[in-house]
Amino acid sequence: MWKTMPVVSLPSDYWTDADSKAWSLFLTSDTGAKLRHLRWNRVYLTAQQAISEQGDSTYKCGVAFGVRAMVAEEDALLKIELPQPNIQEQESSFRSINR
Repeated sequence: MWKTMPVVSLPSDYWTDADSKAWSLFLTSDTGAKLRHLRWNRVYLTAQQAISEQGDSTYKCGVAFGVRAMVAEEDALLKIELPQPNIQEQESSFRSINR
C-alpha cells in the first residue's frame, strides 16, 4: 500500500483557520451540499452492506468504519481555534475576597 499511497509529512500548523473557513464556505455552497449528501450516503450504504451481506463481513465492517472515519476527519477540519486568553492578564485583574 505504501507504494501507491505514500505517507506525506505535514507540519502541525498545515491546516489553518483560513482553511477551515474556506472549507466551511465550500460545504455550504450548492456543490458542497451535494458532496455532504454523497459522503453521508456512502456512510449509510457501506454500513448497510456490512450488516446485510454475508460474504466477508469483517472486510465490509472495516470499509464501513473507514468511510465513517474519513467523513469524521473531514468534518473535524471545520474546527476553528478560538484565541486563548492570557492567564497572567486575567489573574492580575482578579481580586480575591480573601485579601
